Amino acid sequence: MHAFIFILVVIIFITSETNGFVSAPKKGCSSVNPLFGYKQVGDYLSSLDSEPDEKGERNEGEHGEYIGLSRVGGNGVEEEKGYEAPSSFQNYEINAPPTETPEPSSPEEIIALNNARLCPKNLLTQRAIQSFIFLCEECRDPHSGVFIEEFLGVKNLGNYHGSAAFNLTKYPMWDSVLYDLMRQPNTKIIVSAKRRGRGHGGWSKNNPYLQERWVEFPIDIRPASLVQRLLPVRAQLASEFQRDLEIVTQIGDEELIFERASLGTLSNFTAIGSSSPLRRGNFDLLYSLCTQAATHALLRELQTSREQDEVAFVWMKEFYSRSIQRYFDGDQPIGQADAFLDKLLSSPPSFVEHGDGNVGLSDPLLMAQRIIQLRRIISQDWIEQMAEVEEDHTHLNAVLIRVMMGRMIDSSGNDFVDIQEESTTDDLSSSIGEFE
Repeated sequence: MHAFIFILVVIIFITSETNGFVSAPKKGCSSVNPLFGYKQVGDYLSSLDSEPDEKGERNEGEHGEYIGLSRVGGNGVEEEKGYEAPSSFQNYEINAPPTETPEPSSPEEIIALNNARLCPKNLLTQRAIQSFIFLCEECRDPHSGVFIEEFLGVKNLGNYHGSAAFNLTKYPMWDSVLYDLMRQPNTKIIVSAKRRGRGHGGWSKNNPYLQERWVEFPIDIRPASLVQRLLPVRAQLASEFQRDLEIVTQIGDEELIFERASLGTLSNFTAIGSSSPLRRGNFDLLYSLCTQAATHALLRELQTSREQDEVAFVWMKEFYSRSIQRYFDGDQPIGQADAFLDKLLSSPPSFVEHGDGNVGLSDPLLMAQRIIQLRRIISQDWIEQMAEVEEDHTHLNAVLIRVMMGRMIDSSGNDFVDIQEESTTDDLSSSIGEFE
């Protein structure tokens, strides 16, 4: 019994000595612990996050003070480093958004902008980039997606449901944005991530004197490699667009006009067996863009025959001008193309005054029927354009190979410098004579 009490007293004494070391240091404490060689516990904790220099001094603060991201450019020189605490698990800074391009002013520029906005290949490029961003997040590579968003100057691009997401004045062609992305220099991003818990080794994670721990690791961003990974996604979406456009062409005019319930099946369509992550949204945007292109075609058709269809042109132009912001521009919910046709079909006939003072009666039902007919023609033309995507990628892949080999290109994919190959063939007539 006495031996047990003696052992218990020894254990309590050892425990009190140990707890005295890990507890908060007293003011004026200058004794050096022979085990660790540091004057205070706080000094020891700080030492875990920095290494002494040649003089034995530690210039860095405790880990967590230098939080953020440093960028290393393509030349290997480290640039500005951020020091703000991250608001989420990962923190990074990348290129600033591109400079704003002035809006078109001349009629030719406006027509070119409308053509770019209604181009199905531009929509295909946009949706390929959005699908690629989604796939990067699923594969735990959000940094590539954020790099693309910041490069394009469009925040939260992955969740944007609409057309014309890019600056179409700066990127009028479907491959303009890919060439510009290809020309960007390689970048290295240093990401700061918070470690779980604050315990170091055997120390308790509830110790208030332990600081939160952060780890930094570099991530290489190679824009040319991003374009290389984007092209297969774009090719896959092109084949899906072909099947989706075939559905639009197979629907009868009478069914769409007089059986309004059938329009709901298009907005609720989801392809069976599709592998792209945004298939339903892709179909809805393609269907909406095709409807908008058919409306533009109707307006041009009415403008050409304005003498016979003055009333129809004036009424339809005013109706479309009032509806474009609500149904087509910007981020829109699914099914806006059907909502636009519903609005057109539910509009009553109205009297419209001509330019010469005469009055005529509009026919919204006839205009809706013509839009659906033009949409069928446009969808057939777009099917042929989607079949050209693989051939379009041939030239882009050739330019991509030159870029990945270190060539400099311009905005059209042409080399800045024409490199002449060294000739290894001698002139036969100078040494041997003419060939007989």
